[in-house]
Amino acid sequence: MKLFGIELINFRCFAEKNFNFGDNLNIIFGPNAVGKTSLLEAVHVLGLTKSNRTNNDQDMIQNGKDYFLVKGFFNKGEISDTVLVCYSGKGKQVKRNNEIFRSLGEYIGFFNAVSFAPSDLITFFGASSKRRREFDMAFCQLSKQFLYWSTIYNRLLKERNVLLKTLSFDDNVKTKKLLEVIDQRLIEAGERVIQDRQRYLKQLNLILKRIHKQIAEQEELKINYHASCSLGNYDKSLKANFENDIKRGSTSVGPHRDNFVLTINDKDLCVYGSQGQQRNAVLSIKLALVELIYQTKGEYPILLLDDVFSELDKIRQNQLIKTLNKYVQTIITTATLSDIDKGLVNQAKLIELKEGGGYRDAK
Repeated sequence: MKLFGIELINFRCFAEKNFNFGDNLNIIFGPNAVGKTSLLEAVHVLGLTKSNRTNNDQDMIQNGKDYFLVKGFFNKGEISDTVLVCYSGKGKQVKRNNEIFRSLGEYIGFFNAVSFAPSDLITFFGASSKRRREFDMAFCQLSKQFLYWSTIYNRLLKERNVLLKTLSFDDNVKTKKLLEVIDQRLIEAGERVIQDRQRYLKQLNLILKRIHKQIAEQEELKINYHASCSLGNYDKSLKANFENDIKRGSTSVGPHRDNFVLTINDKDLCVYGSQGQQRNAVLSIKLALVELIYQTKGEYPILLLDDVFSELDKIRQNQLIKTLNKYVQTIITTATLSDIDKGLVNQAKLIELKEGGGYRDAK
């Protein structure tokens, strides 16, 4: 499936704009603060209904407006589809060919997107919660089952934490009984989430090993899963931590506490990795996710690369492009075309964004 056009209304700096894309390599160029990153963000919203830059949908609404609209035009062979994502203070709505999805979960996986931005270094090498969110969002594109169980788990976790806070000041028998019921359901959902994470991570690591060797030949990159409790012992861990959980008013074990640790040659990248190594590692992970989505779903996602080429020499740029199958639709942003190898520029569709909101299809 290819995205051949997008319409934006009240989205970030775009009051009303339409853009067209080519089937393969697309390069968006122009000075800073003209909307290059925002355009990639809009494409990401079409894929996951969420931003890759903010957790607050309100941030994407243009100043002074009360809603945004992102409309994507797709084709797959002779079949065409239109998807609309609209958000206002009343909530978010997704339509496909004017039919409303009852939930966002029904839509996730229709159009898959993988994005890379400089801010991903903070995501992957900052708080463990950000890494969990990043990998979980990727795995949600792979499987409706994972999306379902992770949604159920997060809802039950919130309910459990509310009850724990209640017990911290009121030792109520009825509340404890309700907590026992929630715990059984939480254990089931949590174990499903952990199993799926481990399964997808095993597949991802196999691809990652090969791809990272093409970018950094002497390095072996691996994503390690560190669980807060062993699979099959989740119920025992919950019971063992019950009294402490009441005091804390929160749940101390479970997939929401697990960690994804990145290593190169068995050394923790967070601790020992240079910025260049970290950047290459994240880029390799994104490329591996593209391949994993294809292996799982039989269709490549769109790849969004925000200002990635400015810090890669021409050799590494070509190595990067070579890792991409010719069927992968890719959108790259850059401040200037001189940062990109001429051979790549010549084969790409070019979109120039200008100060003041103007733009043109440069090729």
